[in-house]
Amino acid sequence: MTIKEQLQAHDRMLGSIIQTLKGLSDRLDRLTDSVIAHDAQIDALIEISEKNARNWENLERQWQAYLNTLRHN
Repeated sequence: MTIKEQLQAHDRMLGSIIQTLKGLSDRLDRLTDSVIAHDAQIDALIEISEKNARNWENLERQWQAYLNTLRHN
C-alpha cells in the first residue's frame, strides 16, 4: 500500500469517526433535553404533592374543629 493510499484510508477512517461522534453528540443532546424535561416534571409533581399535603393538613384541622363543636353540644 502506498503512502497516498494509506493517507486516503486514514482520511476515510477519520471521516467515519467524525460521523460517529456527530451521531453520539446528537443523541447526547436529545438525552440531555429529555433529562431536563423529566426534572421539570418531577419538580412540578413535588410542588403538587406539597400543596396536597397542605390541603390535607388544613382539612384535618377543619374536621377536628367541627368534631370539637359536636362534643360540646
